[in-house]
Amino acid sequence: ISTKSTAVFLIPCILIILLLYKKNRWKEITQATGTLLLIAAIIFISINIGDIAPIYNPNNPFYTQQETSFRSVERLEQQLIPKVTDNPLLAQTIQFSLTKIPVIGSASMQAYTSQFLHAKDGHQQYFLGEFRTHGVWYYYILSYLIKMPIALIMAGILSILLFARLKKKTKDELTIILPILLLLSIFSFILHLNLGLRHILVIHMLAFISIAKIARWQKIKEHSYKLLLILIIVGYILTAILIHPHHFAYFNEFIGGPEQGHNYLIDIGLDLGQDLKNLKPYMDAHNLTTIKLRYAGFERPEYRNISYEWLGCEPTTGIIAISATALHGQFYYEDK
Repeated sequence: ISTKSTAVFLIPCILIILLLYKKNRWKEITQATGTLLLIAAIIFISINIGDIAPIYNPNNPFYTQQETSFRSVERLEQQLIPKVTDNPLLAQTIQFSLTKIPVIGSASMQAYTSQFLHAKDGHQQYFLGEFRTHGVWYYYILSYLIKMPIALIMAGILSILLFARLKKKTKDELTIILPILLLLSIFSFILHLNLGLRHILVIHMLAFISIAKIARWQKIKEHSYKLLLILIIVGYILTAILIHPHHFAYFNEFIGGPEQGHNYLIDIGLDLGQDLKNLKPYMDAHNLTTIKLRYAGFERPEYRNISYEWLGCEPTTGIIAISATALHGQFYYEDK
C-alpha cells in the first residue's frame, strides 16, 4: 500500500521530464500527458479490479489490517468532512459519495487519503531516540545512510562523482537524477511523513539505474577502479548473505550494525513483530512452557501456539520476551 501510494508522485516527475525533452512543443506534451494518464488509469484498474466497494466501508478487507477507528465512517463524519466544508448539503454529498458509491480500488483510494491525513494531522513516530508528532526533513537521508549496505553507499558515491565529472549533463542523466531529487524534496520538506523507507522505494529503483552506469565508466578499465568495483559487488553480496534471514532489521556498520539500530529507528525501520514466528521454536528448544510477553505487531501470539502472560509496566521476574518497538513504548497488538 505504501509504495502504491507514494508512486503516484512519479506522475508529476514524468511530466517534468516531458517538459525537459519537449520544451515548447505543447501539442506533443499534451498528447504524451494524456497517454501517461490513460496508462496510469489502466494499471490502477487492472491492479484493483477485484476491490470494488465504497471508500469508507467497514467490510473492506483493508480494515482487517488496520485500526478501524482511524478510517471509520464516524471519523469521516465528525472529523474529516468538517475540515472540508460546513455546508450541510455539500457534507452530505461527500459522505454519500465516499460511503455509498462503489469505487474500483477503494482500499487504495483509502490508503492515498490516509497518507495525506497522516501528513497533515501528524503521527507518533520514533527517530534518533525521540518520539515526534511530525517528521524532520533529514529523516529519509539519514535512514538511507544507516539502512543501506556500505557497499551500495560506496557505489552511489561513485555514481555521483561520475555525474559531477560530466562536462555536459545529458537529458538521460537528468531523467534519473531529477525524479530522485523531486521525490526526496516532497517527502522531506512537504509531507513530513517519517514512516519508513517503504514510502520512497521508487527512489531505490531509480538509484540502482543511476549506479549501474559506473560499469560503463572509462576508468573502470583501469586496474585499481576495476578492483574497487569488484570489492563493492562482493561486499554487497556478503552483506545480504550475512544478514539473512533478518534483512528487515538490517543496519550498516556505520552505526554498529543491527544491534544498535533501535537507537535510531523502530517500527517500520526495524521491528513490526516479524520475529514472533521464531519465539515458539526458541521456547521449545529451551523447554519453556510459558513466558511474559510484550509484543509490537499485528499477529496474535496464540496463532503461533505461544503460551504467555501479557507483560505490564510493573516490576516483575521470569523469562521475558519484548519487541524492540515495544521496548521503546510503541505498541500495535494488545491482548484484550
